Amino acid sequence: MPSPSSAPTAPCRPAPRCSTLTKVALALLAALCWSGCKTTETKQAGELSRSRSNNSYYPFAQRAVLEAPVPGQYGHRARPAGDAAPLEQRSGLGTRHGEWRQSRVSDAQFDRATSRPTAVRSIAYNDAEGARERFGSSASRQRGFDVGPARVEFRRGNGWRLPAYSSRDGDYIVGDEGDRYAVRITNNDRRSRIEVVLSVDGLDAIDGRSASTSKRGYVIAPGETMTVEGWRTSNSGVAAFRFGSVEGSYAARSGAGTANVGVIGVAVFEESGRPSGREGDRRGRAQAFPGDGGEVGGRFSRPPGAPGLRVY
Repeated sequence: MPSPSSAPTAPCRPAPRCSTLTKVALALLAALCWSGCKTTETKQAGELSRSRSNNSYYPFAQRAVLEAPVPGQYGHRARPAGDAAPLEQRSGLGTRHGEWRQSRVSDAQFDRATSRPTAVRSIAYNDAEGARERFGSSASRQRGFDVGPARVEFRRGNGWRLPAYSSRDGDYIVGDEGDRYAVRITNNDRRSRIEVVLSVDGLDAIDGRSASTSKRGYVIAPGETMTVEGWRTSNSGVAAFRFGSVEGSYAARSGAGTANVGVIGVAVFEESGRPSGREGDRRGRAQAFPGDGGEVGGRFSRPPGAPGLRVY
């Protein structure tokens, strides 16, 4: 019996050889696959890089867009995208709906003393050329503007004041395209809170809809200062006020139109039930001779509570 090592085996057959044409076809197919895979990978990396770049500058941009008023809502009359009318080309500045910025607020109860604001002021804005064309060169420089008990200032993103002026044709500030700005409001009333309703380009700074003094605003404690950096998108953030072109403004892009672009409005309300004994008001009503026309008293002064003249 033959041993297992000596068992017969099947003869080996040589591997089939590929023809030259087959080799060329395989090489071309491999080259196409490699090229396609490389192109797809590069495209995805580029999109990811832009996304990371945007997120680094706008850390909550997606959230802000989702929470911001949507064009066509809230009374804005926007046309369908395919039937959109071209935006009017105008010179000068508008205010864009900028990047998200953290700004936390909470709800507060505030009862207005009257339905009409205590004071209202409109402040125009534009670039230097547009401001000079409208207001001329004879204007006085201002640090800020008084609106009733409130003091309003405008600051750049770096904290510096924007140039502010008053002229016979109105108040205005001067900005530069691309700059971020904020509205700084101080309550100079040391005893009572105030409510401030703010509008930019005819849009309410809180809800982004058409501005009205009947809407609610920001409550500022006595002697305190509040900085409004943009249109509110939630209780924790705002979309920054940023100077841009008129056609790129939030008003134009939201469908509200550009008729009111270039003006900032501030309306101030005093609180109902505020302390009536404010020292400044009481001293202002004091009279030097309150007895004029009244009954004449005794000849000399009397001690407090004494029924008659007491002689010592």
